Amino acid sequence: MTLSVILLMGALALGSARAVSTVAFISNRDGQTQLYLLDVDHGVVHNISRKIDDDSQLEVTTFSWSPTSEHIAYIGAARLNFDLYVLDADGAELRLLAQTRAADVRPSWSPDGAALAYHATTAGLNNDVFTIALDASTPRNLTRTFAGDNHRWPQWSPDGQQIAFYSDADDALDIFVLDTMPGAAPRNLTNGEVFARAPDWSPDGARVAFNTFGILYTVAPDNRHITELLRTEDGFRRTFWSPDGTQLALSWSGNLHIVSADGSHPPRQLTEQLTVAEEITWSPDGSRLVFSGFTASGSRDLYMINADGSGLRRLTTHPALDMAPAWRP
Repeated sequence: MTLSVILLMGALALGSARAVSTVAFISNRDGQTQLYLLDVDHGVVHNISRKIDDDSQLEVTTFSWSPTSEHIAYIGAARLNFDLYVLDADGAELRLLAQTRAADVRPSWSPDGAALAYHATTAGLNNDVFTIALDASTPRNLTRTFAGDNHRWPQWSPDGQQIAFYSDADDALDIFVLDTMPGAAPRNLTNGEVFARAPDWSPDGARVAFNTFGILYTVAPDNRHITELLRTEDGFRRTFWSPDGTQLALSWSGNLHIVSADGSHPPRQLTEQLTVAEEITWSPDGSRLVFSGFTASGSRDLYMINADGSGLRRLTTHPALDMAPAWRP
């Protein structure tokens, strides 16, 4: 075991004081897209990906930390198959949970870390929303009897009682919320008012952020009230809530911006002269952000910046593509 690996594993073992400096990310620096851990304070990088057998290395497409930070769920591709795996945070054990047949799945953990929600491609190339418990062998299809062909991007609510997703069930792309109890019927939160996608719960569960053609909205699940927060010309794909729920981070026009969650302040631009990818993560205390950015030379590395826009620092300098950072909870 190398000294750098020993240092990183020691940092992970020290608990919350060190865990807040750990970021997972995807990179092709070893040839295939694999999963790495980075200690942002010391620059130590460690590949935690594992082979599924002697010949096959999984290509990681998306991933997410468990709320307890003990596990990482990710979509791994091998031999043209896309499956849902759970990996111990130290890389010690890898388990296959379910087949997804879709590369763009972003698994969502239940708040207690006992189950995962995800979408998978089913017969007829439709997409349905599933949940599976870590100790179960059979996934549960939540949208099998629901109208429409594509139900995607499920996100568990902070209280664990609901799952938000977007769907074409009502002949448009809408945000739906489904109670997790068996037999519950999905509720349409947007009712065709906007072209909605990529739902993202606020930390308190009172609002769901989503976007459509460069416009940022939130909707309240209890009364379906929709609020427009931001309108851009260039568009963006994802938003990222701050841990306290007062702000959202996003990338548009190639720069990192912070938007007030209640619309009370104009957006703040934190970066310039650096093309920010649509992959941003807040530190658990909300004081810093890590993101993937392109330089003028075309390299893609990880950067860190304070939430007030100060202290921009480049974290990785590898010529490969470093992307999709996610801070350890």
